Amino acid sequence: MKLPSIKVEAVPAAMPVAPSLVEKPAVAPSPPSPPLPRSPIGYAGALWRGDVPLAQVVWRDMVCVGTIVNIVAMGLAFLAVAFGASTMTAIVIQMLPVPYNIFLVTSAWKSAERARFDQAWAARLGSVLWLFAAFVI
Repeated sequence: MKLPSIKVEAVPAAMPVAPSLVEKPAVAPSPPSPPLPRSPIGYAGALWRGDVPLAQVVWRDMVCVGTIVNIVAMGLAFLAVAFGASTMTAIVIQMLPVPYNIFLVTSAWKSAERARFDQAWAARLGSVLWLFAAFVI
């Protein structure tokens, strides 16, 4: 049994393509972000200026570190009450991280100014919800 032969025509090597599909618009490269300072005060300044990447501010600084600070303050407030301190003392201990929380939310908002719109919107909404939860809990 003999197989039928198939005839294939040659395809030209360079097919004309519309220039709009090939050329990309010239976009100026974004300037490289400055390296983050190694000292805590320098890092706090970078946070305040919005120089820290948004994902790092939200996930590491706010969600991880900020939540741990709030949980520790809550535990210390419970311990203070358990050891006979007044209720006012426990409330003061519980509220000690509030300025730090406001600082973190402000830093997230400033970093969001440099991010894409959808990421900025989500980070801003999430940071306000986190601040509310940290204040209530």
